[in-house]
Amino acid sequence: MSPEYFQTKQVKTYIDNYGRNCPVALSEAMGMPMHPLQRDIADLFTYDNRQDWFYISVIWSRRIGKSALAEFIALSEVLTPCAHVAIITHSSDLADEYYAHINKYLSQVPNLSFYPEKKRGKFVLNKDTDIESTLIVASENTWEQRFVGKNLTLLVLDETFLWDDTKLTRALDKVTPAGLNYGSNESGIPVMKTISFSTPRKQKLATKAGRNHYKGERGEKGHKSFFADIYQSPFLSERDIETYKASSSESTWNQEYLCLFDSSNSTVLRNFNQDKHVKDFSIEEIEQYLGGESMLIASFDPGAADGGGFLLIGHNTRNGKFIVLDEWWRKYELSRIHLEESFEKVDSWQSRLNIPDDNVIYFSDPAGLDFRLTAQRDFDRILNKAKKSKDNHYDTANDLLAGRGTENPEPDLVVLEPCQEAIRQFQYAEFKLVGDIPTKNYAQDREFGSHWELVDCLVYALYSNQVMENNTIILS
Repeated sequence: MSPEYFQTKQVKTYIDNYGRNCPVALSEAMGMPMHPLQRDIADLFTYDNRQDWFYISVIWSRRIGKSALAEFIALSEVLTPCAHVAIITHSSDLADEYYAHINKYLSQVPNLSFYPEKKRGKFVLNKDTDIESTLIVASENTWEQRFVGKNLTLLVLDETFLWDDTKLTRALDKVTPAGLNYGSNESGIPVMKTISFSTPRKQKLATKAGRNHYKGERGEKGHKSFFADIYQSPFLSERDIETYKASSSESTWNQEYLCLFDSSNSTVLRNFNQDKHVKDFSIEEIEQYLGGESMLIASFDPGAADGGGFLLIGHNTRNGKFIVLDEWWRKYELSRIHLEESFEKVDSWQSRLNIPDDNVIYFSDPAGLDFRLTAQRDFDRILNKAKKSKDNHYDTANDLLAGRGTENPEPDLVVLEPCQEAIRQFQYAEFKLVGDIPTKNYAQDREFGSHWELVDCLVYALYSNQVMENNTIILS
């Protein structure tokens, strides 16, 4: 926690009292008990449960109770002495709705002194006392006038994916520092909390809200993510759900009720599915997968500011299957370090799988002449220029991911679970859109400001190997 001599009396009061009001108990006291999905999230706002997170992203379908949960979380917080809460919505109408509900609930709290200021979207509790707390409701267009610069202990974002992405980024960049006065716990987790509620829009990594949700999915420190589609709603029967489905367009059903991100044809590896293609194999299972006739394909995409990448892929030459064994990805690294650390991975796997030198082949981006010369001069390894095709460059990878056969085909390309950066890039790499039409160029990886280098490593390896094998068949 921040040193005491930096804290005001109000900050100390809040820190001594936060987390003692339970949203679950508050909703029950007002005759609106929460269902299990709501309770799971509301319980995270008690003192003991709020020590390991600072940002929660909730992607729920319609008819599960996002708004009601948001209201009771905000209410339990503002009833804490010296708390300061902000609810930001994507529209003025929704902000007015929140304001009316909060006003109604506060009126039901016995012996509570509070002052509504509707023009400012504000409630003040215990005004002009040492325990004064506030709650402000605003839209994405009015938040700056209402509370920028004020201390915040909780920020609630509603329908976050409907926000203009530039405005959301600006809001988080400006509002979050307002909670810094409350410091952090011993683990470095800020005392101020943010929770986002929404249904999804666009591709997952295309928006600030989506990237924050992804951080919770992959377990980044301080982030949590929750998901529920219409079939998990406690309010609807199967018949109700079928009625919603019948009256909705396909895009509305997928987006608002199934909570699916857009996976349009702008997705590069459109057939990649984490559940299907990521494997937690032992070394014995890897050996069995590759069989007795196997080779290693080492593929490089050099780069510094954009990032440089490397993949090592095992190939069963008898049945045509591939497995991504290892990876290397980094920004602002020297080419020599890139090569040295990647070659160490090649040598390690070559030894573990007992693969001879003649069964190891190297490919690299054809534009990286200096990179290939460094590999030859400093490491005595020849990097072949990777083959490219404007038409079926990516089709080779997608065909292998799809597998062969018509009913539940087994994929011919899988990825080992430790290759987390490769898995991330395979899942989210997209082509740049021009007027909603995909081009042949990558969209930027907004998470790291790079250009999906490990996807390039994959398609270089697979397409180049295909060309090489076809040429060998023709020659023979």
